[in-house]
Amino acid sequence: MNDEEIVGLAMKNGFLIDRDAVNIIKNFSDKREIDQVIKRAGKFLKDSDVVITPDHINDVCELENKTDLRIRYDTNVCKGEYEEFTDMFIDRYRRLGKILKRRLPASAIKNVKKRGGGSDIFVVGMVSNIQKTRNGHKIVEIEDETDLMSVLLPKGSDVIKEDLLLDEVIGVKGSIKGGQRNILIADTIFRPDLPINRERLRSHGKIGLTSDLHVGSVTFKEDSWKRFVRFLQRDEEVAGDLDCIIVAGDVVDGIGIYPNQERELSIKNIFDQYREVANLMEDIPSDIKVVISPGNHDAVRQAEPQPPFPEKIRDFFPERFKFVGNPCYIEINGVNVLSYHGRSLDDIIQNIPGSSYNDPVSAMTQLLKRRHLSPIYGGRVAMSPGEKDLLLMEDVPDIFHCGHVHTLGIGRYSGTLIVNSAGWQEQTSFQRERNIEPDVAKFPVIDLESMGIKILDFGG
Repeated sequence: MNDEEIVGLAMKNGFLIDRDAVNIIKNFSDKREIDQVIKRAGKFLKDSDVVITPDHINDVCELENKTDLRIRYDTNVCKGEYEEFTDMFIDRYRRLGKILKRRLPASAIKNVKKRGGGSDIFVVGMVSNIQKTRNGHKIVEIEDETDLMSVLLPKGSDVIKEDLLLDEVIGVKGSIKGGQRNILIADTIFRPDLPINRERLRSHGKIGLTSDLHVGSVTFKEDSWKRFVRFLQRDEEVAGDLDCIIVAGDVVDGIGIYPNQERELSIKNIFDQYREVANLMEDIPSDIKVVISPGNHDAVRQAEPQPPFPEKIRDFFPERFKFVGNPCYIEINGVNVLSYHGRSLDDIIQNIPGSSYNDPVSAMTQLLKRRHLSPIYGGRVAMSPGEKDLLLMEDVPDIFHCGHVHTLGIGRYSGTLIVNSAGWQEQTSFQRERNIEPDVAKFPVIDLESMGIKILDFGG
């Protein structure tokens, strides 16, 4: 590319670029690479800057040779006041509604009901009730900040096949006929969903994803874990390029999580369980970053979002380990990973026909479509309310990582790589009662440049 084309490409991305920076990057291989460098250089600009300089380009080039890890998570302090729940649901409606209204010419429900009849009517609302009629139709009640409206999903239509959940935010296109101002007959349902055809920044390096060690349980596969750590110490082809391991919760089996759990524990003190985890993890090579978030078996509050492990537990581990909340956004070498333990998958599997623990990708896809990690309030997931709904997916992940269900799952949806990383625990009595056959000691490794994935098996 010539100088003018590079300047034009920078302006297209919202930046100016000085002549010396142009001279550095014009020898790069192709337009795509130059475009990626400009975008990444723009991340180094301060708020008041708009001009890319040689220093910004050099920062990008340095990143190609080291791991850039950025972590973001939020937790809140719940006072237990009614207003906090109201604020949380209003925030959910407004932010997800904003996504939908970018695509739909939606009107406030109050105004639609005033106008009365018509076709091609668009509204956006939160689902507050779902009922079946005697005639085989469905009546769904939705609400926005102005009013409530009943939406009819006619028997035999495509819309009645939609698996609607309480408390999700949807858009509806339909018509109002006759004098039925309070009933919208739906012909299309819209969800916030992920954007399609989005461009991914060029990256480098490899990451490994895992979860659900359940140390302290008699079913924890310690021999498999030790084989895994020896592999990390000795293998140069795969482990030598591994930049980071992300652990999505349930590192211990916990105490008192379910009835009669003590019968299945090999370590019956919670702090001893964490000491053992730390011992098992300390031999992971020091040049591999390790990021750990909690799950529902860990010693933090059950209400989500969950905070990181308390200091008394963190002190058992090597200082180089990073402890984060659940959920957590982890940006590594420019790739955005959303890591969530996955407790809400229980609710999705229970409420959406055809979902199962053997197919976690399907359930995780349902969360992506709704842009929310736990759309159903009052199910298996306790929520800690606040001014913002912190389980809402405002940012679009390049990789969506969960655990919890102990089943390996790999898939893709609208440009997002979906990974459920299974676990390190053999079948429990709970799983046996429900015919769940866990995947044990499998370790997904992702090449961040190609987004290819390799599954390493340490079972046996």
